[in-house]
Amino acid sequence: MRRLLRDTPLSLRLTALYVAILITVLGILGGVIYMQVERFLLDDVRERNLTGARNAINRPAPFRRGNGFPSTTGGGTLPVYGATPVGGGGPTSGNGEGPTTDVNRLGGILMEVSSRETTAQIFGTDCTLLAVATQAIPDQPTPPACDVAEVQQALAGPVAPKTLGTEGARAMVLLVPLSLNGGTPGVLQLTTSLGAADGLLARLRLILLLGASGAIIIGAALGVSVTRTARGSRRRAS
Repeated sequence: MRRLLRDTPLSLRLTALYVAILITVLGILGGVIYMQVERFLLDDVRERNLTGARNAINRPAPFRRGNGFPSTTGGGTLPVYGATPVGGGGPTSGNGEGPTTDVNRLGGILMEVSSRETTAQIFGTDCTLLAVATQAIPDQPTPPACDVAEVQQALAGPVAPKTLGTEGARAMVLLVPLSLNGGTPGVLQLTTSLGAADGLLARLRLILLLGASGAIIIGAALGVSVTRTARGSRRRAS
């Protein structure tokens, strides 16, 4: 090995050292840039979902007469805005015929936070599914099964969202506490596709790879040229 190094021209040895340093620096810089962009994208998805969910939860439900569940006054009906009650034991109207304003409110929340990228569901403290959107939107992500421990953690305090799936098909799951009718606690589960973020990260990886490869090739060529020029100048000087 030592003999091979001695037989290798100085210009090539210097160029190899220069390229190795360049690869190390570009690798570290590219990794830092990639991780910072990924963190920014995930934090942005989380903050948008959290802000939208809190606004929907705190917004009063619209009361309009129309088709839906019986009202507490018996003088008409209250529409269910985008929600289907699926759990038993929910709030009922004064005549015991079915859910009233709470279902109406949950429907408004689900309608406001649901989109093609986000699937919304509402669970009780024991993971009983209380309400889902009445209309499925095409290409929505499939929500994971409810976890009682995660629900309890979300009710106790802020919980970091979790990311599921593999690269290109990932989804972020966020649990937001809410208060049901009569103060009963529950959680709003938001499952958001990260397809747009993963697509941007894939393009970023390609740009970083092409940029680093081009920089290494140019750096190697310049390194060989500079070392050869320096050796030629040294020979002429001697």
